[in-house]
Amino acid sequence: MNPRVFAGLLLVAALSGCPHPAPVVRDHTTPPPDPVTPKSSLTLPKDLVAVDVEASSSRKGEATETLAPWRVVDRDKAATGWCEDKADAGVGETITIRFGKRVAIERVIVASDLPAPSAKFTRPARFTISTDDGRAIGTSEYPDGGWIAHVGAPPVASLVVAIAAVQPKDGATITCVSDVELSGPQGAVLRPLVGVTATALDALPAGLEAIAAAFTSCESSALARTAAFPLHYRRGVEEGDYRDVDALVADCKAGTAPKLATTAQAALDAVAQEQPGEVIVPASDDRRWHLAFEGGAWRLVSTSHSE
Repeated sequence: MNPRVFAGLLLVAALSGCPHPAPVVRDHTTPPPDPVTPKSSLTLPKDLVAVDVEASSSRKGEATETLAPWRVVDRDKAATGWCEDKADAGVGETITIRFGKRVAIERVIVASDLPAPSAKFTRPARFTISTDDGRAIGTSEYPDGGWIAHVGAPPVASLVVAIAAVQPKDGATITCVSDVELSGPQGAVLRPLVGVTATALDALPAGLEAIAAAFTSCESSALARTAAFPLHYRRGVEEGDYRDVDALVADCKAGTAPKLATTAQAALDAVAQEQPGEVIVPASDDRRWHLAFEGGAWRLVSTSHSE
């Protein structure tokens, strides 16, 4: 058929009201919104990073609460840390830090400031920092104490801190690390959250905002969605559990349940950690909220008093 005749027939059909499906126009330049991360008016602090920490060996049976692999990133530079459990002084033993997503690391500072309770403890002399992309970076002594390594670009998915050498000491078979400080671009010190996935970290602003709103409204349905029961609490010398949402609603309406001490953004900026998988934010009356990511959402799992 002549092309002009065919085009004319199509025009006649359109003018006569014959059904003709409109073309589907899709915008391929804009990606769909992330279905996982809920929206929030809060801003996640840029220094928070999701990590997991493991070691090639660890001392067992001695101060397990304060001496564990994850303790090297808990920001307590002297009272907690990790001690290897190799038969010799630990040369070659490692700590591996895995990030929830690739992170730009400018420098790593390793410290060994744990007190030596016996002659069995020695001190490191040098470390090697290895990246997942194959770089191996030796440390040098840091003027303020410890050992420093400059990592730089590109961003990394994991770091391995290896004991490369120890100071000679007769009978010493235990080497410890008290702190591994990670700094991002421009030297900003990062705050690792251990046992928190990248998905959970991205969802933290919306989760905290939802919990704060629930404790402001005291609505049963909102508290049921954002608290995990039984919910343990400490109030002065009193300690107990909210067995169900009704008890929590009653205390919330009476004003005795802890609410945020500041704005939700200020609480998010002050987030801390005392054990893997949980985060802590300040609440009213010198109390704290303990939050955990459960069932795809952040929930209030307990409250405690500030130490």
